Amino acid sequence: MFSRRTPPSVLQQMQALFWPRKGFSRPWRYLGIRLLRAKGSVHHIAAGVAAGVLGGLNPIYGIQMLTAGVAAVLLRGNVWVAMLASWVANPITYPFFWLAEWWVGRALLEGQWPKDLWPDFADLFTDANWADIWHLLKPMLVGYPVVALVVSALFYVVSCRVVRYYRTHHPQFLPYSERHP
Repeated sequence: MFSRRTPPSVLQQMQALFWPRKGFSRPWRYLGIRLLRAKGSVHHIAAGVAAGVLGGLNPIYGIQMLTAGVAAVLLRGNVWVAMLASWVANPITYPFFWLAEWWVGRALLEGQWPKDLWPDFADLFTDANWADIWHLLKPMLVGYPVVALVVSALFYVVSCRVVRYYRTHHPQFLPYSERHP
């Protein structure tokens, strides 16, 4: 019933593996619309976004979703939205967030802004031991709360305004109980 009239050729199937027919932006637009249509108040959704960003910026790789879920419960935000928003930290954005956390952490630990912009990664990857890793991770753990709170607050304000705007201009997507009080 929902199949194509003519099946795709092998070349078309190979092309679809590397470049989707509808483009790479379609899944991100879909997730954005799902986020805007989530159930709950504007604060509930925006707190979920802020909690997700707070968890996503965690420098310890692998516990971002757990941190986002716990933060969403503590902030009384939407946990599903927090899990979705934790993907703001992804392989493309990790270097920028981690560099900001490292830089702010070094400034807080040393009492002045560091003169070098980049950490020395060459020593870390040639003969790494726990002291070298800790030398890089310690400033990131110190800078994480500051950077995460600032970025989360920014995301909270922006998501509040976006969700409020979307709900006033697209009332057909509100739950029935919110459309007809």
